[in-house]
Amino acid sequence: MSEKRCALIENGVVVNVILADPNSYAAPVGQTLRDVEGLQVNIGDDWDGAQFIDNRVRAPEPPRLVPKSLIVQRLIDAGKIAAANTALEADPAKKARWYATDHPAIRADDADAIAFLQAIGADPAAILAP
Repeated sequence: MSEKRCALIENGVVVNVILADPNSYAAPVGQTLRDVEGLQVNIGDDWDGAQFIDNRVRAPEPPRLVPKSLIVQRLIDAGKIAAANTALEADPAKKARWYATDHPAIRADDADAIAFLQAIGADPAAILAP
């Protein structure tokens, strides 16, 4: 008897991963057994008849953050720092958000930051670039 890591598949989905002898194990009715020794196969993965497809939920990529110090330098380089300061002075909420010390960076996809940069004539893609 030679037990191997095997997947029980029902309706194209791995419903269990077990140790079994693929030559002698009788899969339950409605299920098929596939030898998955050495493969990364998990319960919930799909089987398309030729390969397993990993369906585990992955954590989303963290948002890309751009340090405020880098944004300031890029605004200076673009000749837009005066326009940025004028716009911040005109909007106390934006000014408070910008100077919040517990947020030293801005998300590159922040809609408010993108709109702000566009409003002062700066290129958001260049200012918020990686």
